[in-house]
Amino acid sequence: MDCLLDTIEADLDAVLNAGIKASLIIVDGPQAPDFVKNRCDTITYTMRGSPATMCAAWDTNYLEDKQTLITALGQRSDNHPALAYMYFTGVCSSNGAEGHCRID
Repeated sequence: MDCLLDTIEADLDAVLNAGIKASLIIVDGPQAPDFVKNRCDTITYTMRGSPATMCAAWDTNYLEDKQTLITALGQRSDNHPALAYMYFTGVCSSNGAEGHCRID
């Protein structure tokens, strides 16, 4: 996770140096990292004809990992002058970002 946080911080610093602001979207669903999906109960479904896997929204390990990320990200980027806002998707975001839940 430190590598992810370092990358986000470096990107925000680059945006600041360019004189603009950034939106940070943290995707979930099938785009959750493998280390998260390997610790949770998963749901497999079809998205646009291809199989996809995501954590069950109620899984304790998934919720713990997401809380850890949210806390660490907040500690590292809260009040960063280049950050306009953060948007977190839910686990049921079957396309990863827009919050659509296309699970039968």
